[in-house]
Amino acid sequence: MRHQATAQVKGVLLVHLREFVVETHDLPTWKELEQRLRAIDPEVWTGLMLVSSWYPIGAWNRAFQIVISSGGTDPGSELRRLAHFISERDLNTVFKMLLRLAHPESVLSRASSLWSRYFDVGSLSAKQRGPRSWEVNLEAPVGENAGPGELTCHGVCGWLERAIELTGIKHSHIAHARCRFNGATQCSIDVTW
Repeated sequence: MRHQATAQVKGVLLVHLREFVVETHDLPTWKELEQRLRAIDPEVWTGLMLVSSWYPIGAWNRAFQIVISSGGTDPGSELRRLAHFISERDLNTVFKMLLRLAHPESVLSRASSLWSRYFDVGSLSAKQRGPRSWEVNLEAPVGENAGPGELTCHGVCGWLERAIELTGIKHSHIAHARCRFNGATQCSIDVTW
């Protein structure tokens, strides 16, 4: 993890967010949302967005909230679609081929390295509880500019769901059992299949 005063998000998430809106809605919808985002975080949304650069995490939290809240009548469904989209996009073709040969345990055991691809703050860890049963824990600050927001907690669930599907598992159960935004010291996600 990088050590600095403000938490950062990798540009790839912001780029995927834009691609999601354009592909699942349309370009005019993105342009409208982009105007709102530029008014809030002009230093991030004005100019070229680079997938390998780091950006303030608060901009991610605010953009994620705006996209999900403007996505229709079912924010939960929109969140799940976005998480699946990001998982699908970020796991390149070669990795997807390996996932088809891998087991869900392989994906879950790499949780911490997957997390650090997106965020320079917090940690994601996974431990096996039994056959086809894991617990994934997310530790991170809860301030809007200090760590990934509550939507990201739920997004992790959708990302894991899609990654596990890519291993060939058709039915999994991913439950956000405890949340750091609801009094828990860390988020806890139950994963079974």
